[in-house]
Amino acid sequence: MSKLKHQKKRIKIHKRAIRAIIILCFTIILVSVWQIFQVQSIEVLDLKHVEEGMILEWVEEGRYASSSLYLFWRHNHGDIELPPGVEDIEFHLRAPWAVQFVIYEKLVVACILHEGNFIFFDQDGMVLLITDELREEVPMIRGLDVGQVYLHQTLPVEDQQVFQTILETTQTLRRHELYPDSIVCEGRNINLYFGDIRVQLGHENLSERIIQIPPILSELYGESGVLHLEHFDSTTRNISFIPTP
Repeated sequence: MSKLKHQKKRIKIHKRAIRAIIILCFTIILVSVWQIFQVQSIEVLDLKHVEEGMILEWVEEGRYASSSLYLFWRHNHGDIELPPGVEDIEFHLRAPWAVQFVIYEKLVVACILHEGNFIFFDQDGMVLLITDELREEVPMIRGLDVGQVYLHQTLPVEDQQVFQTILETTQTLRRHELYPDSIVCEGRNINLYFGDIRVQLGHENLSERIIQIPPILSELYGESGVLHLEHFDSTTRNISFIPTP
């Protein structure tokens, strides 16, 4: 009887030892995997106006952000909030320790000059960039009265109706690949400047009037003067060009 008890005790000890070995091996594997997938390299691509530091701060949010496996899961299955000024982000796992983020920024539609800086904003009027450098193919808006400007907040324009008209105008211009040097507000009326040509749009039927611009500008290359579209509509089709004397 004593011998049987001794055998059972040995069996229990063996089982405990095997269980401990299995747990130890599993722990070693987990630790090894965790170490292998520790992020050592972060590459951020296609930045234009969003600061890389802000993207890196966003990447490093979360208790387990140092793991590329966690970043992969968070990006593909988590409910993430994108950084300000970003439309979308692509995540690529280049190696267990190297990750890559491709940034799709929100589109800059126009800018204003305010207190010595150029204020760039998107189609919703949110400020994306404040800098002392003017960007190409971004029209400057003149004639808007604005308050205190803050990055990643809506541009505080006094006349919201006129501002909404401008936002819609900039989107229509971009759809037709038109990039005026500036857009000037004179009350409710909108004027576009292409070099030495001023295009007067008025304040209504703007999309219909903008469509007329491309073929006319190609004929007026090298000219200077005023292109009157403010009286154009589907019934009158009244267009005139007055050269500079």
